[in-house]
Amino acid sequence: MRKTTPTCGLTALLALLTFSNLTLADSATSPLQLTPQDALETHGLSIFLFHNSYHPVFGDQKSSGLEIVFHDQRIATNGDVRLSPTPAQWDPIPQFKGRKHGASSNELIATLVYPDRNLDYRIDVRPENGALRVAVILDQPLPAALAGRAGLNREFLPTAYFGKS
Repeated sequence: MRKTTPTCGLTALLALLTFSNLTLADSATSPLQLTPQDALETHGLSIFLFHNSYHPVFGDQKSSGLEIVFHDQRIATNGDVRLSPTPAQWDPIPQFKGRKHGASSNELIATLVYPDRNLDYRIDVRPENGALRVAVILDQPLPAALAGRAGLNREFLPTAYFGKS
C-alpha cells in the first residue's frame, strides 16, 4: 500500500486476481453472483469475505479474510492487510468492523481497523472482466511507521498449490 501523493486522502491498492490456472466455467454464462449469504459464487467457485473471524491469539490460523473455494477445496485464505510480509502466529490482527454490499450488484466491502496503529481500511471485492478485483482502500494515508511493512497478504492452500504463481 503506497500513497500516490503526499497529500492523498484516499489510497488504494488494486490487485486483480485472475483465475487463468483455474479453468472457470464460461464467465459470460456463469458469472460470479452475490448470494443471500454474502458470498460471490459461480459453478465450482465461491469467494468469501470475512465470513470467519481470526482467533484472538492465533492470528495465522488460515481461516479468515478473503477466502477462495474451488471445487470444494479452499485454495486461498487470509486475504487481508497484515503488518509484516510474512505474518506469524503472534503478529497483530485487525479488528473486523463489518461487511456490506457495495454500489454494484455483486460487490462486497469489509471494514477493518488496527486501532493501536491508527489504520482503518476497507477491502472491496467484485468480479471484473472474468477476474476478481480486490482493492484495499485507506481513508487516511498509510502511517509512516507502516510504510514498507503493511500490505495485502494472501495464503494459498492446499499444499498442492505451494510454490505456484
